[in-house]
Amino acid sequence: MVARRSLALYAEVDANLIDGSSVWLQGAATLLAAHGSVTVPLRVDHKRDAILGAVAADPAIKLLATDIEPSQVSVLPPVAAAERLAWEDQRRPFHLALVRGDETVEEVLRLGRFGGRLWAYFLPCPGVEIAADARPARWSAAGARLVCQTVAVRDALRDAVPATKPLLMAPMVPDAAFDEPRPPRGDGAPRLAYAGKLS
Repeated sequence: MVARRSLALYAEVDANLIDGSSVWLQGAATLLAAHGSVTVPLRVDHKRDAILGAVAADPAIKLLATDIEPSQVSVLPPVAAAERLAWEDQRRPFHLALVRGDETVEEVLRLGRFGGRLWAYFLPCPGVEIAADARPARWSAAGARLVCQTVAVRDALRDAVPATKPLLMAPMVPDAAFDEPRPPRGDGAPRLAYAGKLS
């Protein structure tokens, strides 16, 4: 029997809030869980189930409390997040670690533990051309594999850093979800749509 892959996922996200970033964390954890066992150190302790409820119930996903000292500190700092990932990796080596958040990516790279096993999620900075952004070249040179959200960002990364082979993360909501039949709308029925930010 082939052992399941051991995967790590960390995001600079408060999953107690309902926003695009927390939905990304939920979707990424579910996606990775289809390919192995996933360890998710939390940036903020789990208090609400709206986003993390289904993730916490998945036997392939292990949520780790922040274990922050002193107790009045409520957000795991990037240095501590990187050290926690390294400590967990020392206990049971990860096949890969997907990290979202510039400061945490920088700290993980500074520790030098993950090498080519680090997948760094790249989010463009508003108003900054990818060609002028130093992060992709620096992260790639340090051994990180870049992961991005859209074809446009992937192509811009390829142009800016020809040596990199960025991975395109599939949309969190599959196209097939839009093919499901919808109940007819009654007169005056309220409708709500949210598309999130566009990258």
